[in-house]
Amino acid sequence: MTTMEQAVDLVRRYVEVSETRNLNELDVIFTPDFSNHSPGGTEQGLDKFKDFVSGALNFIPDLEISIDTIFADKVDDGEPWVGALVTLRGTRSDNNKTIELPEFWLFRISEGKIAERWYLVDRAILSS
Repeated sequence: MTTMEQAVDLVRRYVEVSETRNLNELDVIFTPDFSNHSPGGTEQGLDKFKDFVSGALNFIPDLEISIDTIFADKVDDGEPWVGALVTLRGTRSDNNKTIELPEFWLFRISEGKIAERWYLVDRAILSS
């Protein structure tokens, strides 16, 4: 498996956590000092990210994530980056409404683990 394929596989394994609910698997996939960047700011540390994932799973208990498009590229330093268009589906716990939520994710891979993630979400869907 090439470095690029390994990078894509890391993102696929992250998506599988939503199915298995095994947050300890994130220790194998992400760096301990992982950074999660969002339009609202950056959270540093894998423990905070586990809280974020746990919150998402509580908000949409039947969460399913499909990867619509995924690709990898390398920059000058040789470390791969992975981009993914995904769709989150499930039922919101706060109002029992079914949602279909598109998101864009961008990951920086470092030494075989996910070191950073940027994401954009259509928040208008969440407010309805």
